[in-house]
Amino acid sequence: MAKRSNKKAPPRAPAPPTVEESKKPPKFSFPTMQQEQTDQGQEIMSWSVTPMKYDRRRGVILGLSTFAFVGLVYFAYRDFFWPSMALLLSVISFSSFIFPNHYKATTTGLLYRNGAAVVFRPWNRITKYKVAEDGVYLVMQKTVRTRILGPGVFLYYGEVDRDKLHEVLSSHIQRADSAVSSAETEKQ
Repeated sequence: MAKRSNKKAPPRAPAPPTVEESKKPPKFSFPTMQQEQTDQGQEIMSWSVTPMKYDRRRGVILGLSTFAFVGLVYFAYRDFFWPSMALLLSVISFSSFIFPNHYKATTTGLLYRNGAAVVFRPWNRITKYKVAEDGVYLVMQKTVRTRILGPGVFLYYGEVDRDKLHEVLSSHIQRADSAVSSAETEKQ
């Protein structure tokens, strides 16, 4: 019987990457606001807002309904795991209302951030906007029915200069009211 050696084999050098491995995209990481700003043009204006601070009534309604929902889940299962999952689901669902939102208007588009989500939309992807009492709704795609707003994002005003924001938006995007009226004139 042959004796085994206790010596370890020398470490091998890593093999060179194959053709398939070299074509793989790099691993994803969340960009920071500074990286997005440098990649997406010069900043025109920026602001941050926590919507729950500006709309206390909706915050109270959200808190009471979440408390009732979690209580109902606890009553149904009599366990703390499922109510904690229900609370986590509620917090994630309403995170854009509960936590701060950061917005930056740049020369090439709009950058908005909520938590870990950083989204950049170029101005040509935003088709129109509609002014509301507490913010501006940006429509991201054209709709067949011109009176109904399509999918988009809502920008809360917070403490931003509303006139300056409207000026920046109107220089890049058509307002929804004028888009509807221009569509009606084209039909006639």
